[in-house]
Amino acid sequence: MEDIEIKELTKKVEGADTSTEEGRQVVADSCRQLYNLFEVRVYQSDRAWLLTGIYSQLFSGCFAEPFMCEQKKQAFKTVVTVFNLVPKLK
Repeated sequence: MEDIEIKELTKKVEGADTSTEEGRQVVADSCRQLYNLFEVRVYQSDRAWLLTGIYSQLFSGCFAEPFMCEQKKQAFKTVVTVFNLVPKLK
């Protein structure tokens, strides 16, 4: 189920037009949802120390600026990659 959610969030982020307020909101909301999923998985694998870095990757900066929001799209992809590695850390 998580994999389906991640794929849906990734599609939303990739398709978001950051030149519009709505597109930037999609990116911000998707980052929040990904962080929530990541938080559960990290706690289950006893790797809570990862959360600080993930939070910084997803939420530092300004989503209101189109350029910065585009940067968040790249950060989102990076966090998805890390998310997929967490189960292997057990």
